[in-house]
Amino acid sequence: MKGVPVQSVKTGKRQKIIDCHAHVFMSPKIRLSSRATTLLSMEQQIALMDAKGIDQTVILPINNAESPTEHQSAAEIIFICEKYPGRFIPFCNIDPRHTDAVGFAGGAKFDFILGEYKALGSKGLDYSQRGMTCSILSG
Repeated sequence: MKGVPVQSVKTGKRQKIIDCHAHVFMSPKIRLSSRATTLLSMEQQIALMDAKGIDQTVILPINNAESPTEHQSAAEIIFICEKYPGRFIPFCNIDPRHTDAVGFAGGAKFDFILGEYKALGSKGLDYSQRGMTCSILSG
């Protein structure tokens, strides 16, 4: 099924469509169950986006303890975004429970690590504990 172009009521011009939550792997290997398939590869995600008329997709890394599937590094997310410029938007992931690693939210270590992700190009932050919300990183 092809995506439906979304037009502005005011201008009649096509609006950009952004999928705000996806998990995309360079080369996914692990299935979620014996009947499931793996998560999508870069190429599969691009094909799905094209078929549905989606311009860009936010990629959220998977690297928390609750994840039932394989984990990802920040480098993999950045690689995918660099390989397909303009199609993917990188988000980073910091688990606030790891106080030894991040000095907890608002601490100096947290700010330093967040700055590292921003320098790599991350546009948002996904806290990796269920029930916590995402935040957009400012310039």
